Amino acid sequence: MYNLLKAESKRFWNYLCVYPAQCILFSIFMAILFYILFLGASYMAGPTASFGDRLDGIVLAYILWIIIQSTMNIAGRDLESERSHGTMEQLMMTSYGITTILLVRTWVELIFTFVQCLVLTVILSWLTGSVLHFSWAICLPVFTVILASNGLGYLLGSLIIIFRRLEVARSFFVFALLFLIATPFENWGLTGIFGSSILPIAPSAIALRLLMVQERFDWLACSLAIANGVLYLTLGIMMFQWALHRAKQRGSVSSF
Repeated sequence: MYNLLKAESKRFWNYLCVYPAQCILFSIFMAILFYILFLGASYMAGPTASFGDRLDGIVLAYILWIIIQSTMNIAGRDLESERSHGTMEQLMMTSYGITTILLVRTWVELIFTFVQCLVLTVILSWLTGSVLHFSWAICLPVFTVILASNGLGYLLGSLIIIFRRLEVARSFFVFALLFLIATPFENWGLTGIFGSSILPIAPSAIALRLLMVQERFDWLACSLAIANGVLYLTLGIMMFQWALHRAKQRGSVSSF
């Protein structure tokens, strides 16, 4: 496992060295995109409008969405890349297995994603005046976000193995998640918190909003976030393994 982690870290570092401009421009583009939307909303609301805590929640949802789509897209992006290069079968035949390889790649790339999001948070806070409160307590809900988004990535990966191409559906699903995590279910009381617990990543978003916007640690929200993350990760891996088994049974692995 150490050798795999070392190899994937070196592979990703080489990618960053070859395409540094792409990584830098991504943060700049995402900051400009949010600021344009913020200016448009401010113009429509009028000069006396005050967003209050809602602005902090929107900024948090935007940063969270970037982490989710980065984590979730790794499995789908790598599977499509390996398929186009004809190396999918070789990954399946390794001693580690393609499931483990994708999981290690996700955690390696997450380190850089967190650095990007930290820089982006500082930029957005400076541009919009929002204030997010950081503490060590956010590590737990962030970890559950990673678990759930990993699971969603495996779910998308299993669909790619079965249906081959899902670019449009994947893009739609990623943008649908933005509205899901931006919805303040906690404002509806326990009904909203328990009702949203079956939705992917929603409990983690609730726990993070309570921590970083309202500065309140909620054990119920965090417990539901843990259960949600474990559930979707387990479901995603099971579906991915089933898709691989089905592809092997049908003899369609070589066609990748």
